Amino acid sequence: MPYDARRAQPYSIYPDLNLFVAVAPSRDVYDRYLIRLDEMRQSIRILKQIRHILEETKRQLPSPGAAASTARASLLAKPMAAPRTRRAS
Repeated sequence: MPYDARRAQPYSIYPDLNLFVAVAPSRDVYDRYLIRLDEMRQSIRILKQIRHILEETKRQLPSPGAAASTARASLLAKPMAAPRTRRAS
């Protein structure tokens, strides 16, 4: 049954992409293997189609080191509550 949620209910950039639905006539293990191979090929085709978008986004993002140091600084700025200890009865 050829069904792809990206085509049935398109979201994000999927309506603009050239996609195909990987199907196989029988449902044995070998066909599932072939479908997985087709899905990997499809993933590569999708990446090739959106490469220019990824490159533009990469230029706009801050470096990972800057984001990590900002996250660490915000964690260090927050006072931590002292851990609760259990009282012996």
